[in-house]
Order: sequence, then structure tokens, then C-alpha cells
Amino acid sequence: MLAYTIAVFESSGLVALVVLRDVALVGGAVYKRASSLDWEWKSLSHFFNLDSAGAQKVEPLFISKVNTVFQLLLVAAALLQPSFGNEETLPYITYLSWLVALTTTTSTVAYGAQHLRNNRSIWVKKPSYRT
Repeated sequence: MLAYTIAVFESSGLVALVVLRDVALVGGAVYKRASSLDWEWKSLSHFFNLDSAGAQKVEPLFISKVNTVFQLLLVAAALLQPSFGNEETLPYITYLSWLVALTTTTSTVAYGAQHLRNNRSIWVKKPSYRT
């Protein structure tokens, strides 16, 4: 039973997609925190001290919450398939896998777009006022 569930996830590459998205989110959070400290901190405890200056609240996007719900549904469906499913229910797991892939990709792009929107000063050259 467990081998079937693992095969469902491995065959589509879905696990890699989800893990890569999560690694990108954690990497982005570390980058944002380091930038807020001007890339200078005394120790790891200072870096992870969220009471210090520059601490920012991170809120998940709605699409990310939807993605989490679909991921949980897929895991539940895949785990229940061997015991309660049949050949007719297998396509639904495939459809749910594609839906998870779509919402994971959409979530990744949405977080990237949010980052670019919030940090466009990096990309937009400010006019210089020479007198």
C-alpha cells in the first residue's frame, strides 16, 4: 500500500516541485532577513531574534493556503486509495496531482511577483538630482 502511494508522488515529480518551492520560500525569507539587517549580524541568535529591528511579519498568500488544502487532500486520497479506492477513482488522484502542481507553481510565481512588487526600488533606477 505504501509503495503505491510513494509511486503516485514520485512518478509525477510532484514532491520535487513542492520541496523546491518550499526551499525557495525559506531562501527568500533568509535573504529578506539578512537584507533587513544590512547583511551584518553578531550571531545566529541575533539573526533569528525577531524582536530586533527589521523583523517583518510574513503572511501567506491565499493561493498558498489553497495549495496546502489541495496537498492535504492529495495525500489523504493517495493513502486511502489502496484500501477504499478502485480503478475508477485512480484518475481523480491524477487530476488532483495536476491541480497541486498548478497551485504550487502559481503560488511560487505569486510570491515572486509579490517580492518584485515590494522591492521594485532595486530594479527601478532613481533619478539623480544634480544642482
